[in-house]
Amino acid sequence: MNRVLERAKQLLPRNDDNPDIKYFKIVVYSLVGIMVLTVIAGTTTFLFTLQGTEEIMVPDVRDAELTEALIELQQRELYPLVQTRYSSDPASRGRIMDQNPAPGTIVKAGKRINIIVSQGAVVDEVGDYRGRDLNEVRTELRTLFSTYDEVLEVANVSYVYDESEPGTILEQHPEPGTTLAGRTSLDVVVSRGPGVDSVTVPSYTGMEYDEAVRLLASENTPFSFRLADPDDHDDDAAGTVVSQSPSSGSEMEPGSRVTLYIVAPDEDDIPDGMMFGLFERVLPEYPVAVELTLDVINPDGQRARILQMQHPGGAVSVPYTIEENSRLVLSRFGTEVVSLVVRPEE
Repeated sequence: MNRVLERAKQLLPRNDDNPDIKYFKIVVYSLVGIMVLTVIAGTTTFLFTLQGTEEIMVPDVRDAELTEALIELQQRELYPLVQTRYSSDPASRGRIMDQNPAPGTIVKAGKRINIIVSQGAVVDEVGDYRGRDLNEVRTELRTLFSTYDEVLEVANVSYVYDESEPGTILEQHPEPGTTLAGRTSLDVVVSRGPGVDSVTVPSYTGMEYDEAVRLLASENTPFSFRLADPDDHDDDAAGTVVSQSPSSGSEMEPGSRVTLYIVAPDEDDIPDGMMFGLFERVLPEYPVAVELTLDVINPDGQRARILQMQHPGGAVSVPYTIEENSRLVLSRFGTEVVSLVVRPEE
């Protein structure tokens, strides 16, 4: 043991060593000391790394303002990564729509938190559509909201005679520049085109209802039929027009609607297996008249036409007497709009 200690002392720098040897020993031991300290420091750092950073619960920042969300995440030593996206709610601009990881997730301090911030709706105010074609505006809005929820839609359309081209938007509500605060309906007044001189209303009173339908259709006059109280009229009035509005001889604009009142045929006068009724439907108002047809297909598949005319849309009310279980088909430009089977009441 003494020999080992003696040997170790000889390896250490001594005063009686040759100066070069002494300097060499000092340099060697200095390097060894530096290496030992480096190993100790690296080991300590590694152990701290294994021990890990502080664990933190991810807060719920959804629906919070961006500034508030950033402050809350930074206070918890979480790193926010901001992304933007349009939403369906114009009022949501600047608020957090979603986040990842989800609220309540336990993560390490310094974890990246993805937050999606709303840019508001793709449209945040009402445009100026006056002077533009209605169909063009509808197509533009459908294209604009093909990806996002529709926040502006054309709702009520009113038509008036005007010198503008048919289909031109004359007025709108809300006004241009109105801020959108949610789903909004756009009401517009649209031109039918220039008006023409008024016409005299003919007399339909006393006509059989099917004769009146043929006459009105040939003149492309929109009409509606209503049932009158049979107790207020003679028995021979069944199936005929007993009154009308506007009255015969009065003046009206071409294309104005005529309402005819008829007395329903007596049940004893309706052949067995046949049914009388009114076909009623409310169509959209069209900027220009469309070809409208009403056909009946009997149980054997035979088809007959009840009505064919140019129609501006709106209410349609047509009387009929057809076989039981026949099908009525209303079409616009040859495309079926509605179909129903007429069955006897049980």
